[in-house]
Amino acid sequence: MKRGDVIACAAVYFSFYIAWGVYSYPYKNEKIELTQRIMVDYFGSRCWGNDLMDSYVDAKGGLVAKADSGLYRWDAKKSKWKIFFKFDLSERAGDYFPLKNGESVVFHGKEISRINVKDRIYHSSIYDKYQPFFLDENGSAYKSNYKKVRWSDDWDTWMDVQWDENSEKRIEKMMFKDNKIYTLGPDGKVSVVDKKSRSYTLLDNLGSLDIDREGVYIGNHLYLTAHRGDWDERPEDLSRWVIVKIGLDGKYSSILNFGMKDKPPRYMVLKGLVGDDIFFEADRRLYLSRDGGKSAVRIGKNLELNKEKKEKHLDIWGIAKGPDGTLYATRSDAVYKSTDYGMNWTSMGREGIPAEVCS
Repeated sequence: MKRGDVIACAAVYFSFYIAWGVYSYPYKNEKIELTQRIMVDYFGSRCWGNDLMDSYVDAKGGLVAKADSGLYRWDAKKSKWKIFFKFDLSERAGDYFPLKNGESVVFHGKEISRINVKDRIYHSSIYDKYQPFFLDENGSAYKSNYKKVRWSDDWDTWMDVQWDENSEKRIEKMMFKDNKIYTLGPDGKVSVVDKKSRSYTLLDNLGSLDIDREGVYIGNHLYLTAHRGDWDERPEDLSRWVIVKIGLDGKYSSILNFGMKDKPPRYMVLKGLVGDDIFFEADRRLYLSRDGGKSAVRIGKNLELNKEKKEKHLDIWGIAKGPDGTLYATRSDAVYKSTDYGMNWTSMGREGIPAEVCS
């Protein structure tokens, strides 16, 4: 066989290897990660931007930021960030859960790590990363498959509730309030599970509304970001994005217009919930509603789109409130803070958080 034929065969083999890695994985993020790992196997290390993705205020008022590389805690005395948990760069960034007692739990790769108040890991265990797994603020664990919702207060003895017999979709997200579990499915079903009676009730079926699982928050109501119809059919049509308000008793639901009925925005998405104050983006501008969605005022006029990254929408997520009333929000470049309830935002910088990470 000639040298050219060998090279051609190797190229074909490599292409099929990449294709297998992409299409044999069931979820989009895992497809990307596997392809990245294959590329690293063949071409060696690579580097990419160490973007920030979320920020949290823990039970003691401490500020934590999540980046691609790990979890960082804000040191107010030194005005810098300090890493306390590193992520495996071959996996997607982990999920962080601050608990009411000041401890925290991190999901990363195939492990769950419990971290004490001194930011030290004191327990790790294995979990199935393809099965949705959630925690409430008390540390009780919850997971689901297609037919059951299961929970455990001690992570050892599990209780379960039989789920919708007709459901063929797994639960995408769980939220917790007053000893009840609120669940969202990709089929538009919003339900509540009562832990005491071990029963479930369908609150609402949003039907053709496609729920954005990242834009869902719970206060005295459920607030959902959703899209009318099939997003894949006409992705350029953003006017069908809406925010839905659902009563926790399931007695009503409504689509909020925030006083914009005469001129509805083409694009609208929830950015955060503080109490029942709603922070949302509408057509590249940040707004705040403090009356349950009846009206809204524009805030954060000093926040601009990141032109270098060619942003089409505001890159701001994870709005949280500190004990002194300061608001914190995450952008890919830094965590921002506001001392006037969102009217103006200033960057806290990213000293201590590297701009790039390398595999």
